[in-house]
Amino acid sequence: MPSLKKPSEQNVASSLRLLFLFNLIDAFLSVMWINSGIAVEANPLMAAAMAHGMSFFVLIKISLVSLAIAILWNTRSNKFSAWSSLLSATAMGAVVIYHAVGIFDAAYL
Repeated sequence: MPSLKKPSEQNVASSLRLLFLFNLIDAFLSVMWINSGIAVEANPLMAAAMAHGMSFFVLIKISLVSLAIAILWNTRSNKFSAWSSLLSATAMGAVVIYHAVGIFDAAYL
């Protein structure tokens, strides 16, 4: 059975940069949606952080994802970590797309 080839270091680096960017966009859009009353935070951990204020929420969100990025980068030679980097960026990209669709839907409400 053929196995997946490990992504290149360049692909891992690009994925982790995108993950950080997508996380910033997600944090900004989450605050926007929640402050407008249109949405609530679905992640219980982040909802608890949000109970302490939006600034604390953003600080925790960026810190936790940055920690995960550092771990993924430091373990990039591991095939599982390399693929996890790509998968994480893809998943966060899907979250950003979900936000974008919501913006367009809200514009027509």
